[in-house]
Amino acid sequence: MSKFMKEIEKMNSKNIFMIEEIKETPIALASTVEKEFQPIDDVTDKLIQKDIDALYFVGSGSSYYLNLAANCFARKMLRVPTNAFCSSEFIYYLSENLSSDSLVCFSSVSGETTDLLKAVKRVKKLGLRTVSFTNTADSTLHKIVNYPIVSHAGPVKSIGHTKVFPSLLAAEILFILQLSRKLLQAEESKIDRYLEELRSVHTASESVVKNTENSIKSYASSLVNKNSAIIVGRGPNYATALHGAILLKEGSLLHTEAIQAGEFRHGTNCLVEKDFPVVVLIQQGKTSSLLIRLAEDLKELEASLLILADQSFEDLASLTENVIFLPPVDEYLSPLIYSTPLEFLAYYRAVLKGFNPDEPRRHPRVVRTE
Repeated sequence: MSKFMKEIEKMNSKNIFMIEEIKETPIALASTVEKEFQPIDDVTDKLIQKDIDALYFVGSGSSYYLNLAANCFARKMLRVPTNAFCSSEFIYYLSENLSSDSLVCFSSVSGETTDLLKAVKRVKKLGLRTVSFTNTADSTLHKIVNYPIVSHAGPVKSIGHTKVFPSLLAAEILFILQLSRKLLQAEESKIDRYLEELRSVHTASESVVKNTENSIKSYASSLVNKNSAIIVGRGPNYATALHGAILLKEGSLLHTEAIQAGEFRHGTNCLVEKDFPVVVLIQQGKTSSLLIRLAEDLKELEASLLILADQSFEDLASLTENVIFLPPVDEYLSPLIYSTPLEFLAYYRAVLKGFNPDEPRRHPRVVRTE
């Protein structure tokens, strides 16, 4: 048995929750979409009784990142201005510039993050409507907003937000779909098509959980002696890149930078040299060709490439042996399945370094200091 496999066996014997929760993602997705459809339908019925002239998504850490993906979808489906902000910036620089018809949505796994709760209180003082997306129904956030919505990911014991990232995002996508339907801001056929794919995305997630772990484990072994890595995404998968980067930083202490693919040549490309780790997320969509071109350029630079790609791009196998093909899903739903391989990567890099990813250094379960 290799020394890497010995490390994995040793850490697996400690019953690390992170790996268990990654593998629970398909169930979390299916449960959230099924159980929250009617509650979200009821919430959107109430919200449209008053004008909505702007929509804001507010969160911290990975909850902020999933809001960035939700905001991409909101801009596609809604005709009102939408934006996503991290809680700490929202409190001081944006909360007092909102109109009386603004709708503010807050996202948090625990529902107890200090700067997020401070932002909610600031918005409620202004008399604005508030919606929350959280995995914890007895949390402070759930209790103080006007319209609480929960994901159904089940208990979360790991600090790394794995199965909750896609399940909270799925709840937000469902919310956007229903809001768009009620406001008559998108074609019914388009909304129904997205809803049908959202209801079946857990099957794609099952395939990802089943078929990507071993390949990711192999690539993770190449990161053991690396000091830095880059994850490149575009559109909604820039949010996925940020999510993967924070997990690698927290759990395995690997300096990891998430970059928007279109910005990669503005300085970040200067860091790449032979065997430098770069992960590229290539979803089917309007920027696919640009992402493929970037991957080709990275091969020329002899980077240590890991590509996560829609299975329709089979020619990418010629670029690197580390290419993992994922089931085809719509571009705006792709973070729901592209997040899982990055979570596997963060887990395996951590255990191969001898770290317990459930216990990140200097990282409390709930951030109570702004």
